Amino acid sequence: MSLVTVTLPLEEVRRIRDNTHNVSGLIAQAVADRLRLELLRGDLAAYQVEHGAFTPDETKQAQRDLTPWAPTARAGARSSSPPNRGADPSGRPSLWR
Repeated sequence: MSLVTVTLPLEEVRRIRDNTHNVSGLIAQAVADRLRLELLRGDLAAYQVEHGAFTPDETKQAQRDLTPWAPTARAGARSSSPPNRGADPSGRPSLWR
């Protein structure tokens, strides 16, 4: 493991410390999340190059499928069930398999 120094505005550091005692862990998790997001963006772009752009219906379905992973306004909890990974009705290969 290598060490790096990260400079953040004081207000952000205060907000981080108000929410966790493990500042390094929080920053490491944020970096890991960002890297996964960048990989996903690349995969989605490559998929669309090969299979064509997502339709509005596919985009809406993906948003519905991913919603269980976001906190709900009512309960403030996350769903423990994975998104629906059913077959793509258009006959195109499914991203969710």
